[in-house]
Amino acid sequence: MKKYIFTLLSIFCIVSCDIQTSDFFRSYINTYFVTESITLKNGQNKLYLCLYPSNTNTKTYNWKSTGEKKDIYDSLCIRNNDMTFNRTVQYVEYPHWGNNYMAEYIDSIHIVSNSDFDTNHPAGTLLNDIITLKWQTIKNFIDNEYKWLDGKTGIAEGTLLSNREVQLSALQPNDLILIFNSTIEFDFNKTPTNSKTHYFTVTVFFDTGEKLSSNIEKTWE
Repeated sequence: MKKYIFTLLSIFCIVSCDIQTSDFFRSYINTYFVTESITLKNGQNKLYLCLYPSNTNTKTYNWKSTGEKKDIYDSLCIRNNDMTFNRTVQYVEYPHWGNNYMAEYIDSIHIVSNSDFDTNHPAGTLLNDIITLKWQTIKNFIDNEYKWLDGKTGIAEGTLLSNREVQLSALQPNDLILIFNSTIEFDFNKTPTNSKTHYFTVTVFFDTGEKLSSNIEKTWE
């Protein structure tokens, strides 16, 4: 008998953990976070920049916020033209559930090496002109009245995300907004002609006046 009771309780727990709820969302983005840290990861002839919120979620604003935090959430929705989604969505609620995006815009990014990259890029000088940034954004989906996109031009059905890329030296303040998965790819357009091992420093400048830096060592074969 105890075995059957335990089995029933286990089933109830499993089912109850997956119970769906629903809510009305005026805006597609239901959660914004303030970036508290950045990290760099290595790839083949590339780096990945990852932006993270605070572990305490003290600077997180969502559709359930109240008071001043709700005012901040509403102002971010207005800023991003995300005010007419107006749909009821079913979901299974769990920590960090939702469409989570950075609250800030990125004004600029600098990347330098501690070693000479080539004759035109001695140690400590900007490498922005030899790097292409790639990322995905939800911005076009929102601006296109929440219609499915083709991922490139933003006019045909297929995905919610648009692919973006720009040479880092040509980056504009309103380019890096609503970045999917808070990840940006750095593609090197050249390989180093001098030292094959470099210690890179990347600094991100936000529209709030804040800046964050991270370092990584990378070796070309």
